[in-house]
Amino acid sequence: MAKNPKRRICVVTGTRAEYGLLVPVIQAIDKHPRLHLQLLVTGMHLLRPFGYTIQHIRKDGWRIDARIRLQGDKDSPLEQAEGLGRAITAMARAFDRLKTDIVIVLGDRIEPFAAAAAATASSRVIGHIHGGDAAPGVFDDAWRPAISKLAHIHFAASRDAARRLKRLSEPDFRIYQT
Repeated sequence: MAKNPKRRICVVTGTRAEYGLLVPVIQAIDKHPRLHLQLLVTGMHLLRPFGYTIQHIRKDGWRIDARIRLQGDKDSPLEQAEGLGRAITAMARAFDRLKTDIVIVLGDRIEPFAAAAAATASSRVIGHIHGGDAAPGVFDDAWRPAISKLAHIHFAASRDAARRLKRLSEPDFRIYQT
């Protein structure tokens, strides 16, 4: 076994909007000599009514290590709940197959929640980008603090976000304002 094996970092992306924010993270992981990039694509990327944006990821030249269908084309509340259960199981299996060390998620949607739940249940480290942000009145805002409580490393986008994470009793040494 190598002295310093590469850490396997799995970036999870579920929407075109957060994929755009994740591109610099994906590029940095890919270029780092001690990291091995893994990419798990899920959510709206795989749905034709929402643009089937997995094509954009492929066009950018990234290898996709796992595709996990979460929602159906109807995107109803029942489909969301059923898909969440299936996705947690499928993501845990993917992390196991890929021997993932660290899972990176961004934001407050159902896709990063599924990934964080799967990573927690399978004893993986979770990095959460944009934890501590606030979007009052938005349904997805309920997912964000749940993901933050599951995460081990927090990449807060602002001082206010970092303060909110501290109010959730997250230790200072785990919070990085980026």
